Amino acid sequence: LGAGIRELLFENMTPGTLKLIEERVVDTIEIYEPRAELIDIAVEQLGEQQVNITVLFYVTNEEQPIQLDVILERNR
Repeated sequence: LGAGIRELLFENMTPGTLKLIEERVVDTIEIYEPRAELIDIAVEQLGEQQVNITVLFYVTNEEQPIQLDVILERNR
């Protein structure tokens, strides 16, 4: 969706890089998915080449929150 996360996977994984990934995910959801109400988002480094993103959100007209876990891996 044009969040620019792919490029960040090739950067050094510092706390700043992880925060930038988080901000880009939040911005993308807010722009492209108005039905989602974000509750929480967590970005953590799993290894040198992997990042786990956990998004917890409500969908309009649904009572139960949804948790989405995505593992992004850098490929050369």
